[in-house]
Amino acid sequence: PGTSMVVFAESGDDGTGFQRLFLAEIDVDAEGGPAGTIAGVADWPEPVFNVEGMAVAQVGDEYVLLYSERAQGDPTTVIQLSPMTLDPFGLGEPTGVDFTSPAVRSDNDRPVSAMEVASGGVIHVASAFDSGSDDGPYSASVWAIGAVVEGDDGPVVELMPEPAIVAFTDGYKTESLAVLTTTDGEQALYIGTDDEDYGGTLRPLPTQ
Repeated sequence: PGTSMVVFAESGDDGTGFQRLFLAEIDVDAEGGPAGTIAGVADWPEPVFNVEGMAVAQVGDEYVLLYSERAQGDPTTVIQLSPMTLDPFGLGEPTGVDFTSPAVRSDNDRPVSAMEVASGGVIHVASAFDSGSDDGPYSASVWAIGAVVEGDDGPVVELMPEPAIVAFTDGYKTESLAVLTTTDGEQALYIGTDDEDYGGTLRPLPTQ
C-alpha cells in the first residue's frame, strides 16, 4: 500500500524447499509495458506448506504480511501476521489466529484459497472447492472475516465472531482477490479464477 512495490511468494507447495518471498519494484511506465525489478529476497518467517492466501497491509507506519495455508480438507487454517520491512526486505516473527471457514464440508474444500486486505484493514478471504479433476466442477465463496488493527503491542488480526458472506461463485474456483480504489474513493472487490481446463477470468463482484 502507498508504494509501487509488490510481494511475490513461493507457496511451499507440497512441502518443497522453495520457501522464498520476493519484493519487486514495478515501473508502470516502462517502455514496452510495465516491468519489475527485484529489490529484495527473504525467506518465509517459518516453514510453510501450500500457502494460497497472502496480502500486505499497512497499519499506521508499519507494514505487515498476512498469509495462510490452504489446508485442503480441514475447515480450520491459521491466519498469520508477520511484521515486514522494505529496506532491508525482511519478515519478523509471525503470530497467528485460527480461522474456520463455513464453506468447508469435504476433503476437496479449501478454507483459504485467496486473501486481500482493503483500506481500513478489512480482511477478505476466498474458500474454494476443487473436485480434483481439471474438468471441474468448481465453486467458491468470498467472505469478510475481520480486520487488521493496532493492538497494544503492534498490529494484530481481529476476527469477526462469524465470517460474513460476500459472494458465492458457483462454477468458478476463486484463487485471487484484489481491491481497486476508484477515482471517487470507492473500493471495488475483484475476483480472479483458476478453472484449469476452462482457463481463468478477472471480474468485479457486484455491489450489494
